[in-house]
Amino acid sequence: NGKSSIVLLAKPAKVNGNVIACSDEKEMLEKLKEIINEYDCDIICGHNINGFDLPFLIRRLEVLKIPRDLGRSEKNAFTRKLQYTHMPSISGRVVVDTFEILKRDPWIKFKRYDLSTIAKELLGLGKIELEGGYLEKIREIWNGKDFTELINYARRDSELVLRLVAERRLLDK
Repeated sequence: NGKSSIVLLAKPAKVNGNVIACSDEKEMLEKLKEIINEYDCDIICGHNINGFDLPFLIRRLEVLKIPRDLGRSEKNAFTRKLQYTHMPSISGRVVVDTFEILKRDPWIKFKRYDLSTIAKELLGLGKIELEGGYLEKIREIWNGKDFTELINYARRDSELVLRLVAERRLLDK
């Protein structure tokens, strides 16, 4: 729709742009639900969203006793564990996992199926690399005061996934 992406941050901070800083994780997850319901999206997409993001999100909603009503009915979102992956279910919304779509495509092969490799190959654009190791750098940024680098990192990941879905027509698969 031409709007830039919104980044939710589970930490009080001075931010600008389309970034919403919440006081804690519970407020952030409630805000995420509000955005999903207000926007009423048909599709929720991500890279390895079935294998990590949605199972983690749904579990955190359970732990924090937040209703898991992310869909278009009273039915709660849930995740079924399969042999090698998870199968999240959100009533009335289609979950599109670029990792799973590309991993199963017999016509295309990558050395690695991480978002950076795939985006470089298919879009000519990679992820924002974090200096000094991924987890260590995120921890360092999180414990600091300036979240700009982390916000840009998260925003780029979401933009790469959306471009893969749209430009490479992954919904057709």
